[in-house]
Amino acid sequence: MNRGKTMQKQMKNGIIFVVFLLLCFLLTLTPLVSEQSLFLTKDLNRSDFDGLIFDEPANIDHLQITRRLEGSDPILYRYDVKFHYEGSPSNLRILGKVAEPVFFPEGTSPSKSKVVLKGEYEKINSAVKESLQLNKILEKLGYKLQPASELRVPLDENTEDYVFSVITKPATVAVRSGRTLADVGVFITNGKMDKFTDALDVKDKGVKPQITTKTQSGTYINSLELIDGGVQSRLTLLRSVSVIICAASAVCGLLIIFTNRKKLLPGIYGAMMLFLLALPKAMLKSPNNWATFVAFPLFAFGGYILFKLMQRPNFQVKSVDFRQGVGMAILIFVISTYLFAVTKGFYL
Repeated sequence: MNRGKTMQKQMKNGIIFVVFLLLCFLLTLTPLVSEQSLFLTKDLNRSDFDGLIFDEPANIDHLQITRRLEGSDPILYRYDVKFHYEGSPSNLRILGKVAEPVFFPEGTSPSKSKVVLKGEYEKINSAVKESLQLNKILEKLGYKLQPASELRVPLDENTEDYVFSVITKPATVAVRSGRTLADVGVFITNGKMDKFTDALDVKDKGVKPQITTKTQSGTYINSLELIDGGVQSRLTLLRSVSVIICAASAVCGLLIIFTNRKKLLPGIYGAMMLFLLALPKAMLKSPNNWATFVAFPLFAFGGYILFKLMQRPNFQVKSVDFRQGVGMAILIFVISTYLFAVTKGFYL
């Protein structure tokens, strides 16, 4: 009889514990806990391709591109372009937001007009995302490139060779501390590429260039990610530690419940709070101010009441439980403020 009651109590406590963990998980699916609170994502979902789109790509010969880096804060991508055009007059569209004036050969007069080109750019976007090293993070942040152009250049075979440089600003992914995780630029062209060269001369030894090249829907794609290895390593370590804490908290909490060791019962509440605080970073997210200052303390209060219900045969709550719950809420308020507001720059 006692054994049956013990099993019922363990099942009840196990269900309460799992319900709390599920509520923590559901919290991470709300706007209170998001990738946008961990990363700076301004205009990341409206980034532009870099590149050259020709009206008559078959008329292009000896297309050569050399990519270099300009400046340091912010970093700019510079494309030195050279090609020969032969055929009836047509136009070239330069993709991306040009950061500095472009000087064309004498007799070439470009015109400014903002357009978003049409074509199979959704397929190109998918191909780009698959090839990027930071594709999982970028996908979570809604990274999407659009074929926007501000410059139209007339082409004529009377010009011997077209030689010019285009400087653009890559998309920047930064963590909330302000440190840059990566600068990402994607060059595309529908012209037949003769030679694409990178002369990056990266001065920061901690920055790792990641270059990927592929072709999709007849379009040449060349991506460059300048990844800060230090920030990436800290981010990976923080996530790994958080995943371990979440797993250990869930397992330890259930073990204490089903082994029925009374001396270890306070560890159940500790496991609940560790899971609550570690889960956002385990999912590469972070709580915003409302979650840090309001939601987490409320979860701490509610979690403490649930913890007290585990210790009683009937679902009874005493006035002292509310007072102690408020104390736990204040404690978690202090801890979450320290972890997610005061020292967030220290971790990344």
